[in-house]
Amino acid sequence: MVRDSVRVRVRYALGLGLGYWLGLGFGLGYGLGLGLGYGLGYGLGLGYGLGLGYGLVLG
Repeated sequence: MVRDSVRVRVRYALGLGLGYWLGLGFGLGYGLGLGLGYGLGYGLGLGYGLGLGYGLVLG
């Protein structure tokens, strides 16, 4: 009986730890991907806007 409760606790702790690290890794990856995507989009938009502005001014 005592062994079972210890085993359950160990499994629970392992599951929590695994879930925590997976969540942390996924959150970091998602945040970085989102940040990169946003930065790229912003840079492209800025470049496109500047190019369009120059084209209009020069054209």
